[in-house]
Amino acid sequence: MNNLYTIRQVARGYLVSGCYGQRAHYQLSLMVKLADHCCLRPLQQWQSLHYPANRNEAIAYFSDCGFASSLLEHASRLTQEEEALRIQLMAGNRQALTRQWLTLNTFAQRIENLLRENVTEKINGIDAACR
Repeated sequence: MNNLYTIRQVARGYLVSGCYGQRAHYQLSLMVKLADHCCLRPLQQWQSLHYPANRNEAIAYFSDCGFASSLLEHASRLTQEEEALRIQLMAGNRQALTRQWLTLNTFAQRIENLLRENVTEKINGIDAACR
């Protein structure tokens, strides 16, 4: 939850003020890595009791969750994606970067909601077992 909060705050910081300048593509890449390694993979471990050995395992696990698998696919192409955004920024085009930040913010919100639902279900299951 803390990592999701961080991702959302950084994304909102960019969307409100565009405050990362020409390095915004690099900051976006860091947040994608945070989402991959510190949000989705621990979520997979929590749900399945198995931590993915590599990104392909995580992609397979989240294949039915479109927004999660698309982030993992994006993370697989991170170097190329970052370079493409850098080139667009150098040309003065910020629209693609803004779309990526919006997508990342939406991703974090959806994963947070999914996590809250899972926690609620587990707590309700524990409560029912205790009765």
